[in-house]
Amino acid sequence: MRFFDSVKRELAVVSAAALLAGCGNALSAGVGSWAPEAEPPTAMHSPAASWILPGAEKGPLLYVSSLFTQAVYIFSYPHIRLVGGLDAYKGFDQPDGICSDRKGDVFIPLAREARTPEYAHGGTRPIATLRDPAATPVSCAVDPTTGNLAVAGGLDVHHGVAAYLGVAIYAQAKGKPKTYEDQYIKGDLFCGYDDKGNLFVDGRGTSSNFALSELPKGSTSFKEISVKQDISAGGNVQWDGKYIAVTDEGSGVIYRLKIASSKGTVVGSTTLTNGGGVYGSWIQGGWVIGPNEARSETLIWTYPAGGDAIKSFSLEGAYSATVSAVPSE
Repeated sequence: MRFFDSVKRELAVVSAAALLAGCGNALSAGVGSWAPEAEPPTAMHSPAASWILPGAEKGPLLYVSSLFTQAVYIFSYPHIRLVGGLDAYKGFDQPDGICSDRKGDVFIPLAREARTPEYAHGGTRPIATLRDPAATPVSCAVDPTTGNLAVAGGLDVHHGVAAYLGVAIYAQAKGKPKTYEDQYIKGDLFCGYDDKGNLFVDGRGTSSNFALSELPKGSTSFKEISVKQDISAGGNVQWDGKYIAVTDEGSGVIYRLKIASSKGTVVGSTTLTNGGGVYGSWIQGGWVIGPNEARSETLIWTYPAGGDAIKSFSLEGAYSATVSAVPSE
């Protein structure tokens, strides 16, 4: 299915009352409906494919990637309204774990294209493209202390070599990366920085069980972090302001970990009702956004309370999310 057709359907979905029903809080208050006749008159049919409503870039934006439509949808945030979409000509090829930096720039790892395009907040054309011909980029994270971009990679499928490549780090999100092999994790990986610039990666370990590793700031080698918690499938890794938050895709629980002396101690957990199947979650401003590929929808819960979702909207193949802040003047 092409992106244009899917967006037209989403316009109707977003205008549905069921989507807009929710709690009387900042997330649902003042949410506008979307009328199909209000679609951009030319962008929906342009070969350039990408589009955004004029003025949408003046506020925070929620980006959600879809593996089904091979596109990235843009919503206003926190008042959820479809305002745009990104779609490379003929579609992106598997937009995976997207991320954003403090400037509001959004990075989209494309696992099958060995590249990670960068878009400015609200922009519809890439302002840069980071390339690593030997890698299959599947997730990314930005170091808040340096602006460096970490892109976690998979197998070297381009050269037929079944070897894990680890994490490529682009200084200031530019140029050629330095690659760091992670001997503790062998697949299905997400990465995230803490507030000190330490990088954490989770995924499947050598025994196919959950594993967590750390590349300390300034170090050139990973170390294993032991976690005494049954986590079936690791999802997004993100600093929540106090702790490293790890999403368990299998159970729909986010575990908050205190990291010290190569140990990750669970200090709290957030259970997301209907959260099983959420990989690329994103925590922002007291909420957690959870694209759920299995359920073909994106759900929003309060964080760290969790429980029942306070809002949801249909999106086939929804995989990961990030919130792009308004760039400072």
